[in-house]
Amino acid sequence: MRKVHGVLIAFLLVVLMIVAYPVSASILWYNGDFNGSGSSMSNHHKYESYGGGSYFQSDSLVYDDFIVPAGGWTITSVWSNNFFTDEVSVSSATFEIRSGVSAGDGGTVVASGSANPQMSTTGRISSNGLVEYEVRISGLNINLTPGTYWLSVCPTIQSGDVYSYNSATSGSHSFGQPQGNNGNSYWYVFEHYGYGGEYTRNFEDVSAYLDETTDYSMGVEGEGGNPVPIPGAVWLLGSGLLGLVAVRRKRDRR
Repeated sequence: MRKVHGVLIAFLLVVLMIVAYPVSASILWYNGDFNGSGSSMSNHHKYESYGGGSYFQSDSLVYDDFIVPAGGWTITSVWSNNFFTDEVSVSSATFEIRSGVSAGDGGTVVASGSANPQMSTTGRISSNGLVEYEVRISGLNINLTPGTYWLSVCPTIQSGDVYSYNSATSGSHSFGQPQGNNGNSYWYVFEHYGYGGEYTRNFEDVSAYLDETTDYSMGVEGEGGNPVPIPGAVWLLGSGLLGLVAVRRKRDRR
């Protein structure tokens, strides 16, 4: 009887550990590493004042899609991989998560914000010698229900002649869904020049714009789904153990 009780107690402890153990943050979606192509797209916020109402402004944002499966996600950080044309001087970064994006339509902003990003080199260098940096925004707590979303993570550049380009990817080392290059990326651009002229691209389909299927290197980290469920096999084992105890108790009473 003591042996059966011991097994039952051990089972209950395992159940409690499964229920109480938190799901640690991990990569939920990553669209892949730089593919070495020349298809990286400008991705930055930039503003320069010339005085007297004359200024240059460039907002250029790349959006790419990811799929949240059943159970939903809690996002704790987002990032994009970017090449910079000169000395890196980033004052902040913004992020947006949208749903319902299509050509010419930005859909609905589900979550957005800005922060001082963590900057780190990835070890990858473009063919013309530009160094790639990961631009990461952390400390988030965003709950997403199942569905398709588009992410943008865009650095704000301080110094005058620096530009940033979101790295193109074909899906190498990608994780999550969709994996790699499904060509479902979009580009929003607004530029104002010192002489008053303006230039816009309102959620341009990047693959159509470049005449090639292209996606971009960015990712999402957090917790996936609901707390880990107790597998049916574990419940079945527990039921069997409980039945065993009941039978043993009947025998002890005889």
